[in-house]
Amino acid sequence: MDKDLKHNFTWSIIHEALWGFAFGLVSPWVLLPLALKALGGSARLGGLTAALVFTGQGLLQAWSAIRLRPRWSDPHRAAWLHAPAVASTCLAGLWMLLSGGLGPAWRLAGLLLFATGHYFFLGMLVPQWLACVTRCVPASHRGRYFGAIYFTGAVGGVLGGLLGPRLAGWGGVTLGFGLAFCLAGLAQAISASLVALYRPLAPRPKPHKGRVLPALAGLLSQARREPALGRSLMLLVMLTLAAASYSLFTLALKERGVGEAWFSGYAALFNLGGMAGSLALGWFCDHHGIRSAGRAAFLVLLATLALMLKPLPAAVGLAAFLGAGFYQAAFPVLSNLMLLALGRREAPARAAGLVNTLLAPVTALAPFITGQIAGAWGYAAAFATAMALCLMGLGLISASPQLDKERA
Repeated sequence: MDKDLKHNFTWSIIHEALWGFAFGLVSPWVLLPLALKALGGSARLGGLTAALVFTGQGLLQAWSAIRLRPRWSDPHRAAWLHAPAVASTCLAGLWMLLSGGLGPAWRLAGLLLFATGHYFFLGMLVPQWLACVTRCVPASHRGRYFGAIYFTGAVGGVLGGLLGPRLAGWGGVTLGFGLAFCLAGLAQAISASLVALYRPLAPRPKPHKGRVLPALAGLLSQARREPALGRSLMLLVMLTLAAASYSLFTLALKERGVGEAWFSGYAALFNLGGMAGSLALGWFCDHHGIRSAGRAAFLVLLATLALMLKPLPAAVGLAAFLGAGFYQAAFPVLSNLMLLALGRREAPARAAGLVNTLLAPVTALAPFITGQIAGAWGYAAAFATAMALCLMGLGLISASPQLDKERA
């Protein structure tokens, strides 16, 4: 490994560790639902919030990939592109600190605006960040690169996950949640600044031509012509649908009487599960193919959901969040392989933007419906529905041997 590549690896690992720490502090699966609950939110609102989070990460990606010029793949410009997402996190913290005189409904609305806004701006960033990575890390080292940054990001997430709920429990709705979001914003700002230190090893990609809607329609037509691509997209849909279930774990456990002290452990175990999932699923993909990795992910989530079907001791919730974290790692590991495989024919940034934008309606609808099911028939009904989706995902994988040929 040459000097510049080592340099890029080092700063990328530190960047991702800080970003993971910030994510753990204000986790959309733990701290944000706790804040919603403290301000009078419900299961339906929890599902809507998860829908906004998921949608935000995909909605602007096609626009970003096609309309932003290749110069945004330069490390300095990519670093500045983090600014709107970072500012949203900081504004969420300031809002919680300064809005104590307002009613819960107003405070809740402001928190949702800024916290979910972070994910919309994050979606705009993702394709350009991926383009920056492809310029700074050669294809021969990208597997190790993604494995390293996801692992260290999860380590940071464990630390943030331990601290965030403790801050919330110590300082309450105003001071605790406000400090957690402000500290997360600071960590994100430092993390983003490190991207500017990367050293490009390849020239800028070629400009993307065309418009967003025709490009999306073209990808759908390509999926109909190429069965392997169609199955890859369908697998991503199933992974996304099943993932909506664990957005309700925190609300379900809170409603079942679990005390605040447990949620620090839950957040940490979620990120530990992500660490294990990144390593294990990456190993499965390299040695046994995508189908084996996908089977492992669905089986782990199936067992996890079985734990959540009925009220359970608070300690068993630790295993549930560990399993949810393991499954959470499946999407980046599997989707990166599929997107890089598609990127052999198209620029990776363009492929990522188009695919993730196509998934945006699914990511919006799934947690919203899950929240509606939980509100109408109870959490057990929502988790049973997700178990059925896991079984459907397993069936799709078993019927798709060509998925194992998708290699980056």
